[in-house]
Amino acid sequence: MQNINLRKFKNKDLKAIGECMKHKIIPVVCGISLNNKEILQDYIERDMENELALVVIDGKTDVMLGALDSILIDDVLLTSYYVLPEYQNKGICTESLRLFIEYIRRNNPNVRQIVLKINLLNFASQKVAKKNEFKIVSKNEFAQYWVYNL
Repeated sequence: MQNINLRKFKNKDLKAIGECMKHKIIPVVCGISLNNKEILQDYIERDMENELALVVIDGKTDVMLGALDSILIDDVLLTSYYVLPEYQNKGICTESLRLFIEYIRRNNPNVRQIVLKINLLNFASQKVAKKNEFKIVSKNEFAQYWVYNL
C-alpha cells in the first residue's frame, strides 16, 4: 500500500476532480440544470471552503488519488468517499477512511457519528466500511446505512 495522506482541495486538483465527476463521485442530480463545467466549478468552490471535504493523496508525490466529502447535519456526518479507478483495490480507500475518522476525532469533537449510505451491490465499499468498524444500522431495497460512533 502507498503512503497516503489527506489534505484540503487545491486548484491543482482540478483535473483529478473532473475524473472523479466522470466516475460519479458527484451526484447526478446536480446536473439537471448545469453543464459539466459549471458543476465542476461549483464543486471545487464548495469543497475548497468545506472543512469536511478532503483529498486523498499520495504522501510522496502529492498526486490526488481520490476524495472524501461530507455534510454535517447536527452531530452526524454524512460521508462519501471515492478512489480513482487506477488506484482502486490497493487498500487506499480503507486507509483513507481510517485517516478521515482520526481527522474528525481531532478536529470536530462535536461530531457523534459518521454515516455511510452504500449501494447493496457495492461490495468493495461495504468491505471498506466493515474494515473500519462501521456497523449496518438499516437497509432498504437499494442501500445499506452504515454508522461509526465516535
